[in-house]
Amino acid sequence: LLFSFTANDGTGDINVLCAGRIAENVMGITAEKAAGIAVDSVKAPYFYLKNKNFEYSEQIIEGKVKKNPFLDSLEIVAEKISKINFRDSTKTIVNQTLSE
Repeated sequence: LLFSFTANDGTGDINVLCAGRIAENVMGITAEKAAGIAVDSVKAPYFYLKNKNFEYSEQIIEGKVKKNPFLDSLEIVAEKISKINFRDSTKTIVNQTLSE
């Protein structure tokens, strides 16, 4: 399973490439099921993600930045993608602020 999407951090856009287990984790389905969905339409997996509210969601993306020679731009090759847990993030920020 391989797909890409565009992420925006408020300063600009960057392409994110997802492959293998990372792509399966993001979609929440196996590569076989995604292939079955794609039989109806090549765009079907993207509609699947949209229905899961992935579009415009806030995610933490970890990976390596590489130059894509075909697009002549930078892209992130994702190694991990996870939803932001605002409660835990807020606690961490408060604790870091109070400890300084």
